[in-house]
Amino acid sequence: LLIDNVENGDDISDSSVIDTNVIRLCAKFSKEGSGNPLLESWGVIWKPNTQPLFDAESFIPNKDGWINTNTPLCSIKAYDPMPGLDVDSARYCISYLSDGGETITSDWMPANCNGTKGTQVSQTIVANISALNLSNDIIDLKNITISIQDLAAYESTAYIPLKTDMVKPTSNIRNVDDFSEKYNEAVQIQANVSDPGDAENKSGVASAELYYRMTSTDEWMKYDAVETEPYEWSFILDENNKSGNYKFCSIAIDNAGNVEDLPSEGDMEKSYGISNA
Repeated sequence: LLIDNVENGDDISDSSVIDTNVIRLCAKFSKEGSGNPLLESWGVIWKPNTQPLFDAESFIPNKDGWINTNTPLCSIKAYDPMPGLDVDSARYCISYLSDGGETITSDWMPANCNGTKGTQVSQTIVANISALNLSNDIIDLKNITISIQDLAAYESTAYIPLKTDMVKPTSNIRNVDDFSEKYNEAVQIQANVSDPGDAENKSGVASAELYYRMTSTDEWMKYDAVETEPYEWSFILDENNKSGNYKFCSIAIDNAGNVEDLPSEGDMEKSYGISNA
């Protein structure tokens, strides 16, 4: 029994109770006084419904479909305002170039969606391609299609073409010659940043980060990230740092998630003094 004491005109679309697209109606008669009870009509009026909605901007690794591996962990957000998502229906399939040179479209496979069945709140659907038995056969991942239904069995799919960029971006501090040897105030540091590769496999620069460390240590510390040109920082040491000789470098990250390696030395070395040293 899902719902009892239903009266004429009641709304029974509460998805926390109705979590299936098939229901049966049962009328219970009771007699008070003379005469037999009579059921004149009994039915349900279905409300108009729409498909679940995907948030294309939420696709990970990158909203434009850039990846840096043939076995990425992919995710996308979906929601359904009424009657709610059937989280158990989440699934996906992929198309890829196989080791044998054949383009293959896989069968549908279960995706992970941890929300409560019938949820009307945005949920993340996850497809872990690296966990597939066929992952070693993938030479070039072409696209992924992700699907989910609502409780009324309306299905929606998100088709995402994928583009591969496995080349790390590069950067360097460009205004090295602008500095004197010693500083005790903020300095403007500028970087050249580029993403090498052909047009078809160049995802573009996503951000650049400034790192620094004392010459006496090997541990680089991140100062700040910049996501748009010009790539520059106003660098100043805070009171938690010591005066001394510091090395600086920039690190680039592209839209496919490739990260430039931290160098062993850095682009420049300067002496920095602060008041509490």
